[in-house]
Amino acid sequence: MAHLTRIKTSLTIPARRKVAGLLDGQYASTVAGRSLDYSDLREYVVGDDVKDIDWKASARLNSVLVKRYIADRKHTVQLVVAGGAEMSASSQTPGEAKSSVAIMAAGLLGFLATQHSDYVGLSLGVGTDVTWARPSTKETELERMLNQIEAGCQPGQPQAVLDELFGQIISGLKKRTIMILVMCLERFSAAQVSLLGRLSIQHEIFAVVVGDLGLDEARASGQSVMGASDALQVPSFLLADTQLASQLQQSDAAVWAQMQSTFTKLGIPSQLIGSTDQVISAVNSLLARAG
Repeated sequence: MAHLTRIKTSLTIPARRKVAGLLDGQYASTVAGRSLDYSDLREYVVGDDVKDIDWKASARLNSVLVKRYIADRKHTVQLVVAGGAEMSASSQTPGEAKSSVAIMAAGLLGFLATQHSDYVGLSLGVGTDVTWARPSTKETELERMLNQIEAGCQPGQPQAVLDELFGQIISGLKKRTIMILVMCLERFSAAQVSLLGRLSIQHEIFAVVVGDLGLDEARASGQSVMGASDALQVPSFLLADTQLASQLQQSDAAVWAQMQSTFTKLGIPSQLIGSTDQVISAVNSLLARAG
């Protein structure tokens, strides 16, 4: 339970109360039928199950009464993670992998869901492959999902193909979910925007985009920087190139602007997160824009 332990340790009580807003409540409604939670009594009508008759209450009031129950309406929180080598690169905090940010964000939302007895599932894309984890309300299963995310975000692995990831989710998830999309900075193609639009119609989507380490931050840290695709050290002369650093910063800003514009048009709340230290406040901000 290493990942969840770290998340629980970081989750202070004031922050947790704010973050829990979207997933708060029991999602219950009074309907005909049984569950474990008793609601009240009403008069018997033709068609009611005789097993629901409260004989003692009926005898006291001289009228046939049946029990009504609370039927729980549990949500499913689907973690959709675009994995691959890009997620193994450094976050905006030197020495911290972007996968740590992804796991922290996904794990926080998943943990809050399990605290309300909601289901949490996983769809992890690596290359053209999509790995699925069956939705569960158990923390042990959530921890297993977080370990799967970590294993799917290693150097040298193929980057998730968003067209394939979105397409498989469209065909594989028929039930409405609260979908948490976790991905790196990546400019959307027209086809991907169309697929994402189809997903947003069926599911309530929240997008978490993990930011990249800038060359200025890398140079200031004094730490070696490794390439995610080849695991080779980035030469020091590149880190010292201020013009290149500026160009990369402008490029990242342009990509995020395009992504944010797409999310806004589709009604998807989104948040760019640079490090694990930013996750709790960023998730607070993300969920505050729900609805």
